[in-house]
Amino acid sequence: MTTEQKIERFKQGLLTLFPGLDTTHLKYGNNKNGKDVWNNIHFNIPPDNRNLERSPYFFKEQSVVHFSNIYALNSILQEQSVRLYNLNNLNDPREFTFASKVFNLRKELVEDSKDNLYLISFCKREILRNAQDEFNMWRLYGQNGKGLAIVFSIANNPTEWKDFHISQVIYGADQRQRFVKLLELIDQLNKTTPSINLDFGKLCAFHKSKMFAIEKEVRIVFDRREKRSGMVNRTVTFKGQPVFPIIKSDLYKLIENRDNIRYLKLPLFHKNRQNYDPEVPLLKIDQIIIGYNFIDQVSKLKDNLKDLCEEQLGYIPTIKQTRLKNYYWDIDSTKKK
Repeated sequence: MTTEQKIERFKQGLLTLFPGLDTTHLKYGNNKNGKDVWNNIHFNIPPDNRNLERSPYFFKEQSVVHFSNIYALNSILQEQSVRLYNLNNLNDPREFTFASKVFNLRKELVEDSKDNLYLISFCKREILRNAQDEFNMWRLYGQNGKGLAIVFSIANNPTEWKDFHISQVIYGADQRQRFVKLLELIDQLNKTTPSINLDFGKLCAFHKSKMFAIEKEVRIVFDRREKRSGMVNRTVTFKGQPVFPIIKSDLYKLIENRDNIRYLKLPLFHKNRQNYDPEVPLLKIDQIIIGYNFIDQVSKLKDNLKDLCEEQLGYIPTIKQTRLKNYYWDIDSTKKK
């Protein structure tokens, strides 16, 4: 089998898994006398999000939900942005270990991914249609009903994003079976030189244990890894100063001696702002849902949130209390039903 035939077989296997994927992102060993010398062949998922549009790693819905607390919402509004943290900030330290085994990542690639993949988590909006599922999310992430849920719409076109990807989380190790045939093909092809190396590292952030399936999680991931084969990280500057991405350390994490945790700010939609980078996700706050455990403070909280949103976003989203307040407090009426 010639090198060209090997590459063609590899591409066919890849397109079976990812229909429509740009397969031109091949990096070869070196160049000799003006000709490519295929000592090793490297392939990575291209940075353009449109390449995943026909794969399991593309979220096609228009809105998501984020459960949080009042302090976090205040920070989001004051900064007019949301934060994506690197994987060192994951609540479950075993999560990425699980995911890296799905893709058989080498140790140095695992560490690079932990440091330089950034994400923010949401839930599918459908979780608000099921009272029990919604209640579980309030308990887990919404301060037991003393927090807030933010409904974000995706205000620009995800197929134009670059280095950013959005996908529903895939739960369970059995899901890796979709990769088995491709990995088996690569093992077969690698019995002769040149060998093929495959970088699926950023997809690890979209895999979790089945134990978390109740969360119906959706993630936006930013890929800033340093060891991406043949890729150069993009930096946007204005008048010689970097404006994107701006990556910072979290002061509170530093105090906790967790200095390997960093975050990236993602600007929110503002009514009076017009120029946005189409390659960067743009989220708009559509609704703020107040938790079920607020009673007398609801009216005052609504008024304060309206003022803050108008001041910081230039508009007032829908602000309401979750319907679960009826199930939680009105015990007599639920018994009558």
